[in-house]
Amino acid sequence: MSFSPTPKTIEFGRTTGTATVTTHFTELLQGVFFSHGGLVRALVTLPCLKLRTTVTVEIFLDTNRIVANPSNRIKAITACRKALDYCSMPDRGALISIESNIPQEIGAGSSTGDVVAVIEATTRAIGKILPPAAVAYLTVDTEKASDPVMYRDGSVHLFMHRTGISLEVFPATLPAMRVIGITDGSPVDTDKHPPASYSAEEITEFDCLRNRLRNAILTQNVLQLAAVATRSAHINQRPLPKPHFATWLALMDKSGAAGLSVSHSGSAVAFLFDANDRHAPRKEMLLRECLKQLCVPVLVDFHIGGRHAARAA
Repeated sequence: MSFSPTPKTIEFGRTTGTATVTTHFTELLQGVFFSHGGLVRALVTLPCLKLRTTVTVEIFLDTNRIVANPSNRIKAITACRKALDYCSMPDRGALISIESNIPQEIGAGSSTGDVVAVIEATTRAIGKILPPAAVAYLTVDTEKASDPVMYRDGSVHLFMHRTGISLEVFPATLPAMRVIGITDGSPVDTDKHPPASYSAEEITEFDCLRNRLRNAILTQNVLQLAAVATRSAHINQRPLPKPHFATWLALMDKSGAAGLSVSHSGSAVAFLFDANDRHAPRKEMLLRECLKQLCVPVLVDFHIGGRHAARAA
């Protein structure tokens, strides 16, 4: 994204800032991991450059009232206030305008996208550019959890979503994949959904999956990465089951998809294909035909990894 580090001054002493944030569709891995003698919750999201939020924040110097459009974006208002307080400008007001194509309550980061974009637009409007770590801190302070959407360089983070800190940054970008996304089940209100509890065996397995994922990214091995995502999806069936999970596994096998990824806090389901597989177009077409026969619409399809790794913004 290109932008001026200084605010644009317009009439009546107002300043404006704009930010665009792309989010994700499902998690490749989510669970509990050992760290410094304790256990922490962390996740690795599957970025989706097609899902995006654009926010414009207009700062007012003569009022401290903050208004959002749409008006139901309460977290956006909170995020704007926290950003102004963080920058020592508690007496400023703002008008927040949000445009987003991200479906809500499916596990695609709609709320986090709004909050991160508001924080970035607000600080840009007053002439400041916060580092991603500061944006993550303010995001978690606003909504108690976050996804690593503030990192746009294509880096892959095992992200502690309850603290806003990266437990690990993996050694390369994701391998090139094609993704077909659908939804399964009812919308999920993340704020009301309790954190998953895992067995001792699952917690031990999560660290094994972490190691396998690291190796898959390092070697750019889609099949190994997709196997990790599929196993993570299996584990998630106990805390937040997908009603038709067995059907998606059967379609994965029938179509030749490399694996399956799901949202651990929503209804999103993603079929993963190796973009470098010369048979991938035929496999995708077969999956689409099967989904059509089941009257299941494709919500999103996208390419990620390789030259598509960096977040567009």
